[in-house]
Amino acid sequence: MKKHFHKISIVIGCILLCGTLTITAVAAVNHTFSYNPNNTSITNTKNENAIKQYIDSINSMNAELSEVVLDDIMTTITFSKSMNAAELEAYVKAYDINIVQLQARGYDKDGNRITFFSRTDKGLEETFRLLNELANSDEVVLAGAIGVYALTSSSSVRDIQNDKNTLLIDSSADQYYNDDTAVSGYERNATSSPDEEKNSFANSIAWDAEELGLVYYEVQ
Repeated sequence: MKKHFHKISIVIGCILLCGTLTITAVAAVNHTFSYNPNNTSITNTKNENAIKQYIDSINSMNAELSEVVLDDIMTTITFSKSMNAAELEAYVKAYDINIVQLQARGYDKDGNRITFFSRTDKGLEETFRLLNELANSDEVVLAGAIGVYALTSSSSVRDIQNDKNTLLIDSSADQYYNDDTAVSGYERNATSSPDEEKNSFANSIAWDAEELGLVYYEVQ
């Protein structure tokens, strides 16, 4: 697999729920990063410093978070390597992580990056089987999971951050940082139901890290 990327990727959303697989595919615009990772673009010569500064700032926030008692913190975990189902299963069990959304990387025959998004209600083994089936139908090679939106406790944040497979655990979207110190994640982040958050998960830094050569997600 050549380590080069094209300017346009395809993003495929997969919702695995109640026995139904719903797929949406869109062309992704040339990604920019915001540090906050959600908007603005800066020159490539400054990008590496910006993303490293962002990682350092989030790690400092996580250190503070680890000193308090909070459940179900909204986190965006970006992996330092692609993971298969067994590796991801061991990872989430080690830190009592509840996956809300899985992000996976694939490559088409021309080397374009493909991003898959999926729920994991059916379990990781079945989720990966379905993702592989979807990828193969479009002549895409699935590399593996590259990150998750997830809920975890403050007692696990430091250990997740220090895991060799973690590039970043981004907790900045949690309402704790808006001075809501309720222990319950539902009370901090939800409105009328446990599935409805006051705010969105932070964006993954996976794409930006790939662009800068900080990480490469090899096919498992």
